[in-house]
Amino acid sequence: SRPGTAASAPLTFASHSYDDFHLLMPGLCLPQVAGHRPAARRPVAGLGPAGKLRDYPMPAADIPLIPMLQMWL
Repeated sequence: SRPGTAASAPLTFASHSYDDFHLLMPGLCLPQVAGHRPAARRPVAGLGPAGKLRDYPMPAADIPLIPMLQMWL
C-alpha cells in the first residue's frame, strides 16, 4: 500500500437486482489509515448507535450489509 494508506480487507458483499441491472457491491474494511484517528476515537457526524442503522433511509441494495456493519461499529 502507499504511504499514508492502509490495505483494505474484504468484509462482505451485497448482491441486489434492480429492474435494469444487477449490483454486486463489495464491503471493505480499512483497519487504519496513517495520520487519521480510528473511528472509535472520533465522532461521526450523523451516525447514531449501530442498532439504529435500519432507521436510516437507504437503497434496497444496502440493507443486507446492515448486520455486518452492526458487528463492526
